[in-house]
Amino acid sequence: MLTDIVMPGGANGLDLARWIRQRDNTLPVVLATGYSDNAQIAADEGFIILRKPYDAEGLRAALDLAVQTRARAPA
Repeated sequence: MLTDIVMPGGANGLDLARWIRQRDNTLPVVLATGYSDNAQIAADEGFIILRKPYDAEGLRAALDLAVQTRARAPA
């Protein structure tokens, strides 16, 4: 799953990522951000952070890392 950390409304991408992780620990998650106070918190929780602006190579690398990381995570 790829989502931005900053989202409209009451929730944010980190909230969504946590929700997803609780329900399916095997789903790879990448959080994109240009600037967010939550980026370091998300990284500390083990989420892959993709910094904006990013290019196709950066996106691919982040997605590959997320897939590899989730493949090794305990279910």
